[in-house]
Amino acid sequence: MPTRAIQDTDLSTNVNPSKKSRTSNAEPDFTKVLLECGVSSLGSNDMVKTGSSLDQDVTPSSLRASIHGLLSEMHKGGVDVDNAMVLETMDQVIVSSSFETDNGEVKNGLLWKMLLPMTTTTTCSDTDLNSNTDVQASQLSQTHLDDNFQPKSFDASLIKILLRVDAIQSTLLTCLLAKLQEIATSQDEDSMGAINETLDTFTCNEEVPRLIISHIKWLELIADPILLVNATLECITVLCTALPDADADADGRDPNGNRNVGVSGDNISRKILFDLIATLPDIVDDGSITQDPELMDNILSTLRDVRVQDPTLLIPCLDAVSSLRFTTEDQVDIIINDALEALESVSESFLLPALCKFLVQNVARGDNAMCDKTIETFRRLKLGFDADGEMAIDANVRDTRRGQVHDMTDSEALMLEALSQGFMYRTDLTNALINAIKCTAPSQHGVADFFLLMCCASAAHNKAKVKQLVKSKTVSGGFHRGLVVDTIKGNGVALNHLFDTSMLPLADTLVRASEKAAREFGGQLYEEMFLEFADRVQRQEIVGQLVIHIASGSSYDETDVALRVFSNLAQNSIGLQSLKMFLPFLTSLLENVQHFQTPHLRRLFLLLFTVGGDADDIMNNGSDEVQILINKFLALQQVGVKQIGIIGAVAYASCLGKNETPEKVKDAINMLELVQKSCAVNSCKRTLQRWELSEIHEAGSSAMSIFFGELCLSIQASSLSQHIKQWILDRFGTALEDIYLGDFEGGVKDKADRALLDGSSGIKMAPKGEMRYNIDEGEAVVYLKLLSLHVSNDLHNRDVVTQQLCPLLRLLTVAYEERYGGEGIDNIDALLGCPVLLPDSSSSGVDFTHLSEVQKHTTVATLFTAVSWFREVVNSFIYSAAFGNSNGSQPTQDQDS
Repeated sequence: MPTRAIQDTDLSTNVNPSKKSRTSNAEPDFTKVLLECGVSSLGSNDMVKTGSSLDQDVTPSSLRASIHGLLSEMHKGGVDVDNAMVLETMDQVIVSSSFETDNGEVKNGLLWKMLLPMTTTTTCSDTDLNSNTDVQASQLSQTHLDDNFQPKSFDASLIKILLRVDAIQSTLLTCLLAKLQEIATSQDEDSMGAINETLDTFTCNEEVPRLIISHIKWLELIADPILLVNATLECITVLCTALPDADADADGRDPNGNRNVGVSGDNISRKILFDLIATLPDIVDDGSITQDPELMDNILSTLRDVRVQDPTLLIPCLDAVSSLRFTTEDQVDIIINDALEALESVSESFLLPALCKFLVQNVARGDNAMCDKTIETFRRLKLGFDADGEMAIDANVRDTRRGQVHDMTDSEALMLEALSQGFMYRTDLTNALINAIKCTAPSQHGVADFFLLMCCASAAHNKAKVKQLVKSKTVSGGFHRGLVVDTIKGNGVALNHLFDTSMLPLADTLVRASEKAAREFGGQLYEEMFLEFADRVQRQEIVGQLVIHIASGSSYDETDVALRVFSNLAQNSIGLQSLKMFLPFLTSLLENVQHFQTPHLRRLFLLLFTVGGDADDIMNNGSDEVQILINKFLALQQVGVKQIGIIGAVAYASCLGKNETPEKVKDAINMLELVQKSCAVNSCKRTLQRWELSEIHEAGSSAMSIFFGELCLSIQASSLSQHIKQWILDRFGTALEDIYLGDFEGGVKDKADRALLDGSSGIKMAPKGEMRYNIDEGEAVVYLKLLSLHVSNDLHNRDVVTQQLCPLLRLLTVAYEERYGGEGIDNIDALLGCPVLLPDSSSSGVDFTHLSEVQKHTTVATLFTAVSWFREVVNSFIYSAAFGNSNGSQPTQDQDS
């Protein structure tokens, strides 16, 4: 630089005049400008985190003004037109910004110092301006501090000040971006990151990219934004090509397990790419897009290429795109279509939340076609990935993962949360989803349809529409148990945030529905939720709602569904153990036990004794209340109320469990004997009071008949032990012969029955008798004494014993049948063809006007009992006649009788 040109020029009031002598007899360059303007040192030759040093009387703001003024005067004075020489030497300083320490050369150390906050120091000695650039840079970096001076720190770095100078900014930004490429490519060439470098160099290379990008991101004013954007895109493209194979894993291994050279788990190229992509929205302004209409297309094309090259960069690309302002609708469509394509081909679960959130936020409002396309893509989503990244774990495998947190849990939960938020604020997407599901054939529904509706229902204003749609789909058969299982099993943690907002209210509404299919679907939803959501509070909410369904008394069907849910859970090992802690909730149902229907009573007592544990534990786990209740109702005389105790006692005997002991069997038998004793109404007097008879007629059956029916159901369900079945045969096996049958070998031997046959009984209510329907004829050994019972003077025989006949036959038949573990029905085959003592044929026809009123009543009652007997005989022997002794299917104990 000509000495006179500088010295004779009035630079600026902010330029330090004492520094002008440093520029004499030298060419203009970057370091001279810095020295002239008050930079005493670019940085010390150590790894202390202090930046460049300024003279004591220089501040960052005065430094920026000095540099700007000096460069302007050099350009105007023709010393350095367009500051070309300064810019050239600045590039050299940045490219060769290294210094020596005791540990060796530190690459990019000087640039690292220039990026750190500046400090003040003592005035450096005059530098020979005729020395070359490298010597001056070395002198700047080796300036020593005065021992008696305390340096002052500034917030700004030297690079930040230089970036505020318009004449330098564009070239400096280009140099910095080039340095990023250099650092990334040189660092990736060493497989372990810094094998051939010093630790200090490695530290610089770690921090310099972060500092450079930070300076670019927080620029106050960009002189040439288009140039900066294009340079950034070029840098992104170069760095993307330097990335390792996308198929390599996080440890730098390919699918075959071999380590890729140049790949590390903490790849610096990927770090820089993440930061540069995130910086794009900060450097793209509306003015640059207006000046260059193709700029946005270039940005989108570059980001798409980056995403395709490395799918792990999808999230930063989406974040960047979502922060940009698109200039045309075509650009929006391109981005949305690209995101939809990425969502369908996604292989990493952590990408799902970002893609779903981007789509629900950026799909154009009012674009029905794009909304429909987005919803169709959402409906192909599935919950669960296998180890290879493929979706949809098998339901049997997921059964072992109930309530467990797996690798995909967080991603799936975030994905569902993003969808829920999207449906909350996007009515167009909500309507598109509901319309699409409405138009889907029942056989074409997938798992996504259900959990998307749950996401939609998390918003209060969508609940009614979703509930109505789910109800209609259950009725049509589109939503079924398999869909519930596939959606919930193994995905409880992911669906957790939908439990309170969507799933539990939906189950409550469906169980209260009038449609059977909707009620059953609601019960299945309750059941799967209880098994999947392991949190005690959530399970307590489910149990509480089911108890409300049962105790509300709103409808028979609602109570039935809720009790079936509890019964199914009690048959599952997980459900049984979980229900034990909620036993007080179940026992609270006993307060309304008189309002329950018979099938519901049966289910309730079986549930209480099953959940309560084995027979020993039942008495010690809060079930004393159940025992007291049973004894209370057994002691009452009304048949309708006594039935509650009978059902409870038989349920107690049915729940001994597999580990039955003699003590448990004895307790059960004692309980059954108590029932038998309580059912023997006025057994001493053998007469009935009128109020007792009215109770029997109102109940439609005697207490003993109810007892027989309950025992029969328990045997059919294979829930009674052999010891109890033997007690039944010992106790009731001879009752049929002693009370209802007479000896027919050699004729009728009973005098009263012979008198009925010849019409000489003298009983006013007795018509003439006749042995009828004698199929066995001469081989008959017994006969049924129906007419004798119906003309008895004992009300108990006439109105109670006759009602017990068919239930007793049914009980003995079931107890003897081999398919239920009996000895064989041939033990009672004499009943099949035996004759029946009935009113004679003349008294049994339509024209029986010759009979008195009381005889007519006896005739009708006897014939009714006979018809019931014949029907029961046919039902008892038909299975054995058709299938022999082969085993058949067994009904459940809670099957309606």
